[in-house]
Amino acid sequence: MDESAIVSNQRILEIIEKTLTERDIGLYIEKAARALAEILQGDGLLALRVDEGRDLVEKISITYSLPGTPTSIVFEPEAFPTTLKDGEAIRINSRSVKNIGDTNSAKNYDFFATQFGNSQKTRLLIVGLKKSESTELEQNDLQTWAICSKILGTYYEMIHALNMYAEQISVDTDKDQLTRVHNYKSFIRQLKIAIEDSNRPSGKNMMIACVVVSLDDFSNINEKYGFDLGNEVLFEIASKLESFIRDDDVVGRIGGDMFALILKNIGSRENCEIVCNRIANIFRKGLLPVGEELTASLGVAISPHDSQDFEELILTAEHLADDAKQIPGTFTLFSKDELKK
Repeated sequence: MDESAIVSNQRILEIIEKTLTERDIGLYIEKAARALAEILQGDGLLALRVDEGRDLVEKISITYSLPGTPTSIVFEPEAFPTTLKDGEAIRINSRSVKNIGDTNSAKNYDFFATQFGNSQKTRLLIVGLKKSESTELEQNDLQTWAICSKILGTYYEMIHALNMYAEQISVDTDKDQLTRVHNYKSFIRQLKIAIEDSNRPSGKNMMIACVVVSLDDFSNINEKYGFDLGNEVLFEIASKLESFIRDDDVVGRIGGDMFALILKNIGSRENCEIVCNRIANIFRKGLLPVGEELTASLGVAISPHDSQDFEELILTAEHLADDAKQIPGTFTLFSKDELKK
């Protein structure tokens, strides 16, 4: 290999080793691009995303452009006539590269393309640019560069897969497995965040309501209809609760027969009462598979009036829901209400 065409083998190892220390997927693609440009001793580099389409013009879009790379060029469909094989690099015919506007960038560079990892997974191609008057690249040089792109791209696949897996784990650990709303731990965390946000200068005077919905004698439903229908009822309740709230609000299942909501920036108690009345109507109007047989007791605590401590706020709402059970049927109790039997 002519070591003047690309960097030395020792330097290649150093470049790759340094790049592989990056774990952030956004930063990694930039560092990998810089690494491949340095290995090629090139004068620019593009990462092209290849998506499905009727022709290659629809398929190709620029994902990343190394600073200093000419942006006044476009690739014609015939630039990539075949799918590149692993470890293969091709020299792009200059006639397949066109200028945008009055520039002559396409004539000033030689263009080389290779896969970034497995392009079927990453959907990325790497295009290196090298000024035409620079040292000629031999086939061995291109193969070495292609192998480096394969290595760096494979690591990109691993980071992407790990991030997706970690994100899925995070979602799964935050959700109640039956109803797919927030579980108790996640709900408490969301309540803490909401109160902290309301205490910031930008959230001054923001009212937050914590509403606990405790199902009355739900065990009777399971005994009468079976657990399958009982689970269906729980799922329906969660679904209907989510349909009543805004995108910023939160629904959680905080116990076997208990749900809770975080209503952010409600503005007034009256607004909260409107939402609570909608929730109560789920039970009063028989909107569940068991009709009107199931009732619920609602407890409502509002921050900052009742407390600015998230643990105390939800505890207050739970106690109010317990007190509301003294009234037959579906009933809502706020902290300042007098309980009338």
